[in-house]
Amino acid sequence: MIKFFTRIWHKMLAENKFSRYPLYAIGEILLSINNWDQNKPQKQEASNYLLQINAELFLEIEYFNNEMNLKILIG
Repeated sequence: MIKFFTRIWHKMLAENKFSRYPLYAIGEILLSINNWDQNKPQKQEASNYLLQINAELFLEIEYFNNEMNLKILIG
């Protein structure tokens, strides 16, 4: 898709047709929105992994604290 817009841009430059630039700009904006939408699920997946790691770390800390308290009580 990027190659398509690049070809249009180069063609406009060669022909000195800057009046078509708004069409090119709209295409670039749509491309950016499309890329943003495609990256959104990846960001959500990364966020889910981080939440899971956080929960597991919390459980590990709780386990460690319980073990330490048990060792202190047993002596």
